Amino acid sequence: MLTVTPPTKKYFHRFLTIMIRKRMISSGGKVTYTQKELSDLVKTRTGIDFGIITDLEPLERGVSGRITRLKIAGTTKTMIIGKELEIRKSLSKSHLYSSCFFVEKIINHDGTRFVFHGPDGDMVSDYVR
Repeated sequence: MLTVTPPTKKYFHRFLTIMIRKRMISSGGKVTYTQKELSDLVKTRTGIDFGIITDLEPLERGVSGRITRLKIAGTTKTMIIGKELEIRKSLSKSHLYSSCFFVEKIINHDGTRFVFHGPDGDMVSDYVR
């Protein structure tokens, strides 16, 4: 297996932009969760109580840009999820199309939100048939 050092948000965004320009993927797509929504979702989907999730940190990506190791940090537990399918299932009510996204953490007077940005709306949005 080839291991790729996790790119910074800047370089990952550049990678996605190049892929879009070459028409290898389409643009758009994001999913937003409040801190409570994300904490409740991950607890429900994994059965693990992280407390309030404080951070999501991609630790490793494959050559395609998909997250293969994700650190979930909470007020009561911090853990690394190490499988792409497990990551997708943990972060969605059904499962995400792909783990090819970056996480933006927004802190303001309304609280903390996590925005998952991806190259394609279908890749980030919940998979629904």
